[in-house]
Amino acid sequence: MKTVLKATSPNDIDFTMSVTMPLGDWRKLATQLGSNVYPSWMLGKEIRLLVEKATAEFTADEGAAQ
Repeated sequence: MKTVLKATSPNDIDFTMSVTMPLGDWRKLATQLGSNVYPSWMLGKEIRLLVEKATAEFTADEGAAQ
């Protein structure tokens, strides 16, 4: 059996990409994506949220006991 799969509208298909980088690089990328043009503003917003969450989760509180 031989089959062929062809997308007639690939721009309408959702794709997922996984990216692994140090937090410092995420901060730099979020700053660089400060545009108000879609989709860069949406990606920048999501990266800023990721940076905020990671910073809150993995940064020690100065006043916390160690």
